[in-house]
Amino acid sequence: FDVFTSTDVEITFENLSGGGMAVHFGEEAVVLINPAGVNTTYTLEGEWKLVANGQQAGSATLATVTGEVTCETMTLQVYVK
Repeated sequence: FDVFTSTDVEITFENLSGGGMAVHFGEEAVVLINPAGVNTTYTLEGEWKLVANGQQAGSATLATVTGEVTCETMTLQVYVK
């Protein structure tokens, strides 16, 4: 983990398998970035709302998830509490 702190939110970076990254914006948002040629999985603690994926983005909830999620190849996903 690398940690950068601003006056508003703590931002941390976590390396994922295959060269991907999870970017945590405090406890309120997580962005999964998967530049690899294979899908990668990540485990989310608690309940999260998916608001962006490789096909859609916006303020509407695309899915509500808990536990392990799959980030498809060459995409990113945005989860919020």
